[in-house]
Order: sequence, then structure tokens, then C-alpha cells
Amino acid sequence: MKGRLAAALALFVLILSSAQASTQRQARYAVRDLGTLGGTVTAAADVNALSQVVGFSMTADGYLHAFVWDRGTMTDLGTLGGESSYATSINDAGMVVGFSQIKSSRSAHAFLWRKGVGMRDLGTLGGEQSFAADINNAGLVVGRAFDADANPRGFVWRGDTGMRVLTGGDPFSIATSVAPGIEGPVAGSAGLPLVPGRWRTTGTPFTAFSLPGGFNQGQGAAIDARSDIVGSASTTTGLVRAFFRSSAGTLRVLRVPGIENSEAAALSNSLRVVGTAYDDPFFLTSAWLARTPSAPAKLLLELVPSEAGWTFAYATSVNDRGQIVGTGLHRGRTRAYLLTPDIDEQAASLRQFAPGGKLFHDRVARTLTGALADLSQKKKARACASLKSLQHSSGRERTLAKPVRGIYVADIRGFRRSIECPGT
Repeated sequence: MKGRLAAALALFVLILSSAQASTQRQARYAVRDLGTLGGTVTAAADVNALSQVVGFSMTADGYLHAFVWDRGTMTDLGTLGGESSYATSINDAGMVVGFSQIKSSRSAHAFLWRKGVGMRDLGTLGGEQSFAADINNAGLVVGRAFDADANPRGFVWRGDTGMRVLTGGDPFSIATSVAPGIEGPVAGSAGLPLVPGRWRTTGTPFTAFSLPGGFNQGQGAAIDARSDIVGSASTTTGLVRAFFRSSAGTLRVLRVPGIENSEAAALSNSLRVVGTAYDDPFFLTSAWLARTPSAPAKLLLELVPSEAGWTFAYATSVNDRGQIVGTGLHRGRTRAYLLTPDIDEQAASLRQFAPGGKLFHDRVARTLTGALADLSQKKKARACASLKSLQHSSGRERTLAKPVRGIYVADIRGFRRSIECPGT
């Protein structure tokens, strides 16, 4: 659930600043510095349902390498033979995509990484480079690659078919995010200038969105299980605004109070939206969160005590429990962060997503409410047992589409992991 990650974060590594000011709090959040691979900087790109984080970090010898972080341990994913690599997305099975320099070349190729297997080169569309942006739980990868004529084109990759071009959107296209399921839909941008839109399936042409008056270009950044999409749109005068477009086609412009420009980077199935706001994109940037597309955006600085020593410049991903990752300054050092809401806020986020029919919604609400009550009474074993039962029943719930079942099972498992239930 990504946008223009690599360029923005690479620039950020060089010239980070953040300007945030407010004291209001939405919920209690804990922030964690994810550390480094031995160097001086780290940037986070994505977080899955199990709180596993990916991004890139500087090594002791000064190269930037893709990493996966899990429960306090950061693992170097290596490269495709070149010097540097960047991870952009992780699914709930722990499969990671991104791009890496290849051996004896400055060119980069998209990769797929699996634990115990390592990196796989996903190839190109006939040109020299490719960049993976997102992977869903079905293993469907999207991104952009250059064709034989050196044009950037949105692509979709599957293990059985390899890399294929996404049609339409001439002369250029970029795929940035993919919804659940083996056929998408896929969010992205296309045209000249680029405009946000989507591919309804991996086999249908690109459809551009109608933008509000005065806006003539933009990018689609992320898509959820309902096919809602967030991104950013801009005017010829340089004004940039985040947007939320519902699956029904209604487009809402999102603003951050007191800051001129805003970009949305990610959207959870619980309708949490995160992004970055700025008056000058090359100087001061501030990460923000909106609990729903209609709720006022809050700067992340408002969510943690000032004594934590953080400023937050970029928010790049948010999961269904409301955990946020991105990049900021921690006591003067450029670091990736994991921002975790308190358990009540996590439960509220899961209740807001709760897909399926009314009976399933009611069961989710009862189970989560009961688990919170058990935890408050120090009855952790009972809470873990009821959540485990919900996790198993979610996997059999007939009112859920099969891809969504898998998502919600992972979400409940992640919730169980957050309270340290056995077997998670």
C-alpha cells in the first residue's frame, strides 16, 4: 500500500527536517526505533498484519540494503548482486518485494524475497529496469518496468505467468498498489501528465479518475479490500492535496490543518489514512494520520509524548490494527519507526474493518469487547482463547470473500501476537 516511496525516502535520507506542532492526542501510542543494519540511517516502507516491517537501511560499509524487521530483529535481505536494494512491501505471509541493483550494472530489477529462499529477480518488460511496489496475500506483485522502447509501464507479476504489462494508460503508466485476490484491482497512475486511476482487473485497461476542478494530474498510492483508493492530486500552480476515492466513485480531498500541501501514502482496510504534509517539499515535512477519510487529520507528533525525542517526516504504511510505519528523526538520527496504538485502539480499528455479514460483525464486536474486559481483569488466557476461536471461525466465515478471510485471520493473529498469546 505504497506511493512514490523510493525517491522520497532517498531524498529524505539526505535532507530530513520535520515541522509539527500540536498537543492534542487521539489515543495512546508507543513508538519504537527499528535500528539499523550497522550504518547511520534506516527508512521504513510497509508493515503487515503481524507487525513485520520492511524498508531499507545503511550497512556498516555504507550501502543501502533492503531489510525485514520482526520482533526486534532486523534481517539484511541482501541484493541481486549489486550494491544496494530497497524493500517496498510485505504481505501477511512474509513475502517481500522491492528492487535491487543487479551485478555489474547500475540498473535495478524488481525482486521477490522469501525466507529460506532469498531474492528472486522478476525481470523486466524488455527494458533495463523494473521496480516492484506492492504484493498482496495471493502473491500478486505490481510495479513499473521499462519496455523495449524505454517507456515506463505498469506491470503485474505472478509466479505462473511472470511479468506482464498492464494495458492502457498510454504513453506511460505506474502500478503502485494491489487489492486482495489474484486479479486485483490495481491502483496507479497513467498518461501524460500522470493522472490517478485503476485497472479493474489485471486484464482490463486503465481507467483514469475525474479530478476536482483545478486539479489536472496526480498519483494513486494505495487500495484497500473494498477498492477504495488514496493518493494525491496537484494543480498547474503546484498545489498538492491528498484524496480518498471510495469504491462507489466519490472523491474527497483531504487536508492537514495549518499545512498547505498533503499527500496520502497508505490506506488500511479499517479506513485509517496516513501520509505526509508540507509547505515546501524540500525542507519541512510532517507525517499525519486520519482515523477515517472524513475525520480531521492529526500530525503524528501529537500521538506521542515530546520526551520520546521523535519528529515524524514520512508515514508510509498503516495496518488494520492502526500500526504506522515511516521515517523520522530520533534524537537527531534518521530512523525508521513503528508506531503502535494501545490495545483499545487496535480493537476499535479491527471492529471498524470487520467485513462480512451482520452476524459476523456482531461476533467480532462481542469477542473483542470480551477480550478487552478479560485483559483488564488479568484473565489473559481467557482473552487469548476467545481470540483464537475468532481467528479460526474467520477462516471459515461464508459471508467473507476468500481473500478477505485470509486478511482478517492475519489481523486477528496479529492482535493475539500484540498481547503475547502463545502460538503466535
